[in-house]
Amino acid sequence: LKSSMEHILSVADGRALLQEVVEREFADLGADSKSFLELAFRQALRALTKEQQPLQSRLKLVDIAVDASKASFATTTLPHVLIEDLCDVITLDECQEVFTFLEQRIATWASPPFSSGTLSFQRLLRICNSIKRRLSKALDTQFCGRILVFLAAIVPLTDKSGVNLNSNFNTGNTTTFEQDLTGSAVSDLSGALIDVDLYKRIWALQLYCAQPNLIYSKDHWTTFQTHATAIVEVFENYKLEDLGDVDASLAPGEGDDVYFAKYLTSPSLLQLQLADSRFRRQILMQLVILLQYLRAPSKFKKDQHTLTFIQIEWITAITPRIIKAAKETPPHGDRFVELLQHIIQREEKWNAWKNTGCPAFERAPSTKRPADGEPSRPATRQRVDLGSAEMNRLWNQSSDDAGSQGPPELVDFFRPALEQMDPDNCVEEEYWSANDSTFQWRSLRLLARNRIALLQESTSLKSLPDFVKDTIKTVVGETQAPPEKKEGAEAETAPAEAEARDSAAADTQGTDAQPMDAQGSADAGGAKEAEDGETKDGEDGETKDASGTEPASRQSPALTA
Repeated sequence: LKSSMEHILSVADGRALLQEVVEREFADLGADSKSFLELAFRQALRALTKEQQPLQSRLKLVDIAVDASKASFATTTLPHVLIEDLCDVITLDECQEVFTFLEQRIATWASPPFSSGTLSFQRLLRICNSIKRRLSKALDTQFCGRILVFLAAIVPLTDKSGVNLNSNFNTGNTTTFEQDLTGSAVSDLSGALIDVDLYKRIWALQLYCAQPNLIYSKDHWTTFQTHATAIVEVFENYKLEDLGDVDASLAPGEGDDVYFAKYLTSPSLLQLQLADSRFRRQILMQLVILLQYLRAPSKFKKDQHTLTFIQIEWITAITPRIIKAAKETPPHGDRFVELLQHIIQREEKWNAWKNTGCPAFERAPSTKRPADGEPSRPATRQRVDLGSAEMNRLWNQSSDDAGSQGPPELVDFFRPALEQMDPDNCVEEEYWSANDSTFQWRSLRLLARNRIALLQESTSLKSLPDFVKDTIKTVVGETQAPPEKKEGAEAETAPAEAEARDSAAADTQGTDAQPMDAQGSADAGGAKEAEDGETKDGEDGETKDASGTEPASRQSPALTA
């Protein structure tokens, strides 16, 4: 097999030739053939490296090893063993090419047979950690980020390697600065005065960023509170000018020009750092994260890691000031604050997930199905928490899905509201459903589902309550059909019905206590209006207005009101 490796690498379909060689040479070895094959691959890789063959030739050998693992000729860890051996003898620049090779085959590593066991994940984790240890945290931050993103895509979310269960801190990340400065101010290289107290407070804050649990002690709390208050006051009193989009690192689509650095702590650089918006944001973000950690509940904190009521009040008072200072720091202060608040919200959810023991997110679907002819039993619904008391009540009000109701019909939903708007029902306007914000929201949802055209025809100049009221009249009014033209026997009974109405009106007129002249004029005016209405009805027939509803003369008293 070792002598055949050069020929296998030279042909286009190396997998087919490898299968032929394995079946010919190792057919009688059984399970031991995988060990011999792994040894042959490693010796071939060593020979290619010794001959200083191009990196692509060595990566082609890894590709053949991947095919051998898929065909069950070799172990699933063989490609990872070869990559680990290769990274040990190449430079960092070549390591980036090898890592690009890994990223391009991310679907392969996440699929069987490589995803079936933990050995493959452990090998990949070892490769990434060995490369990461060789990188500079200040100069190779982008490459480090690529490694973390790759591991996040390959390793399961609940894997213990990616979860800091015990909430340990990187205490080795220390920041050294000049603590022996004396006096209230010293001069830098340009002759400008430097506030020594501010210099010490800014860089002394880094100790609490690396070891936040120190703040819970009384002495350290006093020091931290003094430093944080002084720094925030300086940022509030000495604001930066907005120079436009000079620094467009936070502009949409231009976030690649971001450089993460560990700032220098020389006193002569303090004035320049205070004028740098990124430096200010770094300090303000550290303060927000620290304060969020101090108040966050965690089962890994010790009993003495608790805050007093006075300390909680101070945190509650200074947090809005920090947010305001960050928002006033140009450029794009509003967008920066939105991102910062989003990070804090996600951190709270991650903290709650860790407090519950990092349960798995994925759940296997139920495979139990009823037999043929057997009625399916509705599963008992467990009470769930949707984050809102009203949503919980609506969701849990029924014991099963069969008792839950779907969305109501639009007309049935609007008809009670229209009855409330009828003056004859004497319902005060403040109690109308059309003026309720919840009813308005549900109305818009139903309109979006059933009558989207009404939403499109609405005008932005009309208020939401007025729009809902008009829509109620329109939708319910369409269901009340106009009186159709009567034919045949029904047409013959129309004059009799008219005479009966006239006689009833005459009786009512005779018993009325109004004066004769006023009553007569009122009857004459009413008769004229009736004649005009009959003439208009005869001319227009069953026409409707522009909104699709019946004219006011044909609507019910409730609609007319």
